[in-house]
Amino acid sequence: MSAPAQGRPSYAAVLRLPYARRTFGAALLARLSYGMLALSVLLAVTRATNSYAVAGTITALFGATGVFLSPVRAALVDRHGPRRALLPMALLHAGLLGAFAAASWRPGAPAVLLGAIAAAAGAATPPLGPSMRAVWRELTDEPALLQRAFSLDGVAEEVLLVSGPLLVGATAAGRRAGADRSPGGRNRGERAARRGGGTFAFVMSPAVRDVRPTAVTEGAARSGTRLQGARALLTPVVVAAGAGAVPRRRGSAGPRVRDGAAAR
Repeated sequence: MSAPAQGRPSYAAVLRLPYARRTFGAALLARLSYGMLALSVLLAVTRATNSYAVAGTITALFGATGVFLSPVRAALVDRHGPRRALLPMALLHAGLLGAFAAASWRPGAPAVLLGAIAAAAGAATPPLGPSMRAVWRELTDEPALLQRAFSLDGVAEEVLLVSGPLLVGATAAGRRAGADRSPGGRNRGERAARRGGGTFAFVMSPAVRDVRPTAVTEGAARSGTRLQGARALLTPVVVAAGAGAVPRRRGSAGPRVRDGAAAR
């Protein structure tokens, strides 16, 4: 499918492409939780374990499995197509988020259990952003219009990433003001339903139907390229993680303050 573009196309011209609004809207609905989940996991684990250290570790585990297994998930989409790969991933991801919400509902949840569920949920995150960008190529073959579509997609995703933590913070503050004993638990279930419903609407779009699975050999070559890229990123990530994990010696931030002076 394609639409002609004269000069520099506008965002409105992108949204006038056949099935663009339906497909893009569904992808944005499913991607809305991208900017919300990490903070939600942090708040949930902090409340369940009463430990910021445990909460930070589990949140990092959730993000790490999502990042480092992204080549595997992308290879599955390449090999089997968006419809056959994304929907099972979204259903598994939503189910694991529901299980995480249930496990962290009350204080005292085992940290090992929360970490295992969070890691599995991160590993099952469906790659909706790359899939939507592949769909844009099916919607138009006009270079200027395709570039504008990628720009729109990137801007929208950045807005979601920025607004997600604000929504989580506002919701948590509102629930605290209402004396809700389990802030964020029900919302994590709502985010799981939103991710699953948005992905279902996305994969059922006629535009996604035209995205065919890549040949096995071609998909394997792309998978190998992605794995090489992941290995290239491993070194700076490990260095940064090591620098952040070095414990600061007590008193190194400044001169010691006596208890009496601190009390005054």
